[in-house]
Amino acid sequence: MTALAMASLLAHLHRGTLVDAAASQRMRTIFEAGAPWTWLKDHTATAGSSFEVTGCKIGEASSGSAFVGTVFSEGAWLRRRSDAAEFVVVWQNAHLELPFQPIARVIDEVVRTWP
Repeated sequence: MTALAMASLLAHLHRGTLVDAAASQRMRTIFEAGAPWTWLKDHTATAGSSFEVTGCKIGEASSGSAFVGTVFSEGAWLRRRSDAAEFVVVWQNAHLELPFQPIARVIDEVVRTWP
């Protein structure tokens, strides 16, 4: 799944427009149960995080063609702590050799400063 396709999936689930409202809510409930598994959990546990994760979808696969070993993809719903604004964030290709904290800091800064 591409990052754009995953963002579309999560946005449709949030709006209740994936198949129908009931099916969207059921899938959203499943993804909400995955919120504690997100790579963002360590970042949101720190003081000063601008958001909380309300649901996520995580993927992991080997990627021999990209020559990076294991590739991760994740999409999450975020709720900004200051005003409860909701966001969808998606990223891919964060493999094991790359630290995750720089990605989390960028996500935090965008959520914190978005209008």
